[in-house]
Amino acid sequence: MKVEAVGGWRVVRKKDGRTLITGIWKLSEDGKTLSDTFTPEQPDGSTFSLDDVYTRTAGTSGLPGTWESTSAKVNSVYEVQIQPCAGAGLSFITPAERETQNVKFDAQDPSDRGLDVPPGSAAAGGRVSDHTLEITDKIEGKVMDTRQIELSADLKTLTMTVRPVSQNKPLFLTGNKSAPAITR
Repeated sequence: MKVEAVGGWRVVRKKDGRTLITGIWKLSEDGKTLSDTFTPEQPDGSTFSLDDVYTRTAGTSGLPGTWESTSAKVNSVYEVQIQPCAGAGLSFITPAERETQNVKFDAQDPSDRGLDVPPGSAAAGGRVSDHTLEITDKIEGKVMDTRQIELSADLKTLTMTVRPVSQNKPLFLTGNKSAPAITR
C-alpha cells in the first residue's frame, strides 16, 4: 500500500512475484465515501476493471472503519463459461483466470481448481427452479458465501446474487453479451 495523495492510496496485491490486483482508493473529503478502482490481472496477462463505491458504516475519520459496498460497475468484458460436468452438475470456467469451479448437485463438495484458488476451496449446489441454481462456496469447510444464479426466460441474461456471510447486503451481477453490469 502506498500513499499517492491526501486521501488516496495505491494498493497492490502480489503472489509469487506476480501482480494479482491493483486498486486505487480515494476517500471523499467528508470521510463518508470510499471509491476503489479495482483492476485484477488475469493469469493470461489480460485485465478487467471494476469501480466500486463504499459508504462508511462504522468509524469516524480516515481509512480505518467499516465500509459497505453500495455500487459497482464492470468496465470490461468478464467471460464465464458454463458446461455440464461429470455426473450431476455444472462446471463454471473463467478462461482468463484459468479457473474451474465444479458444482455437483448431490451435496458433495468437489474441489475448485485454478492458479489463484485458495487451497480447500469447494462448492455444492442445487436447482431452485428451471432457471435458478443456488451454490454454497466454502474454504476448508467454512461457508464463505451463497450464490443464486438465474437465467432469464428469454435465455439471454444471467443474474448472479452473491450473499457473502460477512456482509449485510448481497451483490448482484447481471450480464448479457452486450451489457455486463453489477449492482447492489
